[in-house]
Amino acid sequence: MAHTNSRLFRLIGLTEEYDAFVTRFKQISDSKERIKTSQMNISKTAELFNYNDATVKDILKPLVRIDLRLYQLLKKEIT
Repeated sequence: MAHTNSRLFRLIGLTEEYDAFVTRFKQISDSKERIKTSQMNISKTAELFNYNDATVKDILKPLVRIDLRLYQLLKKEIT
């Protein structure tokens, strides 16, 4: 369902390709505005876990497996 709904969007970007997304967004919208490039969704509190730790990844994987599948589908379509 989410993958189907993603086709309703004219543009979807990946965090790791943010600059390319901004450039394409400006082209599509014919915007001359300067777009803020600083990341705004960073927590100001300390991380509870090291998300790069293999054990933590194994614990979290069942919780995000559908999100990861959707991400891989969208990534394949974008790149």
